[in-house]
This record gives sequence, C-alpha cells and structure tokens, in this order.
Amino acid sequence: MHKTIATFTLALTLVLVVCLLVVQPFPLLHDFPEWMYQGWLFHHLMGGTSEAISQQYVIADYPVPNSLSQVVMGGLNFLVTPVAAGRIWLLCYFALAAALWWHLYRRHGDSLQQLLLTSVITLGPGFWNGYINFQFALLWFALYLVLDARRGSRSLALILPCSALLFFSHAAVYLVFLLYVVLQILVDPAVVRRKMMLLAGLLPSVVLIGWYSVVLISSYGARQGSGMGLTEWVQYKAYTLAKQGPFHNFILHNGESFLDKFDLFYKAGFVANFLFAALLGLWLLVIAWDLVRGKMQHSLRQNIPVLPVVLTLLVCFAMYLVSGSNTFGVVNLGERFLIAALLIVLLCCKCPPLLQRSLGAIASVFMLYTIVAITLLSGEKMQQYTVARSSDNVDLTSYVDDIYASSRHQYFNHRIFIYADRGLQLQKSEPEIIPIDLATSVVHFR
Repeated sequence: MHKTIATFTLALTLVLVVCLLVVQPFPLLHDFPEWMYQGWLFHHLMGGTSEAISQQYVIADYPVPNSLSQVVMGGLNFLVTPVAAGRIWLLCYFALAAALWWHLYRRHGDSLQQLLLTSVITLGPGFWNGYINFQFALLWFALYLVLDARRGSRSLALILPCSALLFFSHAAVYLVFLLYVVLQILVDPAVVRRKMMLLAGLLPSVVLIGWYSVVLISSYGARQGSGMGLTEWVQYKAYTLAKQGPFHNFILHNGESFLDKFDLFYKAGFVANFLFAALLGLWLLVIAWDLVRGKMQHSLRQNIPVLPVVLTLLVCFAMYLVSGSNTFGVVNLGERFLIAALLIVLLCCKCPPLLQRSLGAIASVFMLYTIVAITLLSGEKMQQYTVARSSDNVDLTSYVDDIYASSRHQYFNHRIFIYADRGLQLQKSEPEIIPIDLATSVVHFR
C-alpha cells in the first residue's frame, strides 16, 4: 500500500511537470513569468548588452533576499532563451522536492508523509502563486532539516551554505531557519566546544539580513496594519489556513472560473479545504497535549530536539497571527510563516495514523483533480489574455475586482494567466521592455 501511494505521488508530479514545462508555451504560475522577465533584465544588465534596459533599470546595490531565482535564470539566459531558463529552473525545483520527499519515504517508509509534503509544500498555494523564491526557500530549509536529522549533530559545512541559500531565497523562511538553528546550537550538549564556531557560520547571513532590514525599514517605515475588525481578522486567518489544503481552483484567461460549470465539485473542494484545515488543527492539538503532559518526544521523529521545534513553531504561529494583510509591502506575510511552520510539523512530527490517513485521502483526491485541471488548461487557446494585467494596469485591487465580477467562485483561486503578457513577450526574439511590477527584486527602476 505504501509503495502504491509513493508511486502515485511521483506519477502525478511527473504529469504536472510535463504539462507545465512541455505542453504549455511557458510556465503559467501567476508571478513566475514576471520573475522570468526580471531574470532576462538581470542578464542584460550583467552583460551590458542593452542600452535601453541599462537606461531604465539598475541592479540593487544592497543584498536582496528575494533574488535567487532572478539571478539563476538571468545567468541561464547567457546559454538559453528566457523561457527555457524558466523551464530549467522550475525543473530543478521539482527534482529537488521529489528527491527530498522520496528520500524521506525510503528512510521512514511513510508514503503518506511524502504525499502530504507534495500536496502542502511542493504544490501548495505558494507554488501556484508563482512564488518561486519562497518555494525554493522551503526546500533549502527542508534540506537542512533532513540532513541534520540524518547526521544527528550540527555541522558548519551544512549551516553555512544553507543560511546563504535561504537568505537569498526568502527573508521570512530564513528568519525561521535562523531561529531554529540558533536554538539547536544552544541546547545541543554535543557541540559545547564548537558553539561559537557554529554560530559564527550564521554571521555572514545575519549581516546581510541586517543590511537589508535597514533598507526595508527606510523604504516602508513601520509595519502596515490590516485595518480589520476582530470578525474579519478571524475569517482572514481561518481562510489563510484553509488555503493550505489540496483544493485549487483556477481563473481562466477570460476571467471565468475553471469550475464554473461544475459548481458542486467546487463546493466539495471548498468544504474539503476547511476539513483539511480542521484535521491539521487536531494534529497540532495532539502535539500541544503531548507538550503539556511532558511527553513531547512522543510526537517527534528520531533525532529531533524538542525545544527548537516547540519554540520555533510558537514564533511562527505568533507571526502568522499578528501579521497584517500587507506588512512591509509584502502581501499576507503571515502565510509565509504559517507554511514554514507546517513544513516543520510535516518533517519533524509524527501524525496519528487516523488523522494521517484522512489527510492523505483528501490530498489524493484533489491532487488528482489538479492534474486533470492543469492538463485541460494546457490545451487552452492562449492567443488573447483579456484579463491579464498589462504594464499600464498596475491597480491590483481593481484588477482582482474585475476578474471576480465575472465569477461566482471567489475562493481558493489562482490567477495563473495574470502575467501572461510577460511570457508572450519572452517568447519573442526581441522582447519589449515592460515596466516591472514586483519590487522585491535584484532589479530596480533607476
């Protein structure tokens, strides 16, 4: 049974790879075409090959956490086309994720863990939103957790590269990693003589995050609150948790819901995501109960220290709860901390068998639906993108309102065609220079 589930998970992932990287003219993942476009800009700025681009854009003169993908894809642009660079980088993402989860399956024989990691992390909302830097950050953090648990001791050779990769991928996940590793080092009796050396291994990335924080605060000032009342705040946070479920609806390029003619299935997916969230909540309650009883080790896998896991999870959930809808210019920053916390839970904690089977069943059904949906979307006519946000339409609120005005399905949606204009431009031998929308980048306006 476990081998069947493991094979099923890998097979679905492979089909998805083919649909996104082979069948489609370019990967349709919300922000991803914009990151490909910025990688193309970075390529020309580094090579000095376009005076027009050099007149409008400049490479940031300070370290930018959300820049790894632009830099890598920009470097690949010296060898291949911009779209091919995006496909190669996305293929690296799938390969790393599949290798990590398969390693865990081979080690623990837990195919349901592999299935949940694929559903919640590899194919979670961050993936469909095209947050490729954030998604890689999750994988670097997972790589650290997997290798560290296997070795059973802290290692400078592991901490130093992981801290650098995490910083240049995503600041929120890096901060979670930093807290976890510092706590590990401080409580590990096996590294008494090496504590200062291991902590020093974090110093380069700490300097970089400090530098970036000064720039960020000077640009955005104090944290922007959500302006929500208590009822709205509860709904917002509950929906954010439910978004981590396996049901994903898609908005077509004409603004209609993919499931517009299948309302019953949409409602089933809606309910399934909240049920998935409730089951995750029960799992967290089981962990909390073991902690209260002083039997937390029962909830953790082998070679996982208790204190770093508990304190890191508490901080992550606190940040999830207190972050507003827009913090330092980042939309729904609290969700990033929530997903990092779920990654720790999925990797480090044992799930009660009944809960795990229930979560796995929901994930299996809706992962299969997602593959069918993406297969059908791959055959969409992509000649017109009447609702794709163009360079002269930067009012995102108005854009979203216009899309949802034509759809009765307003939740768990992904607007994967939003940056189709970028993808279409990158397919040309000489793309037009379009103003960039996403500011957390290594490329900036002059």
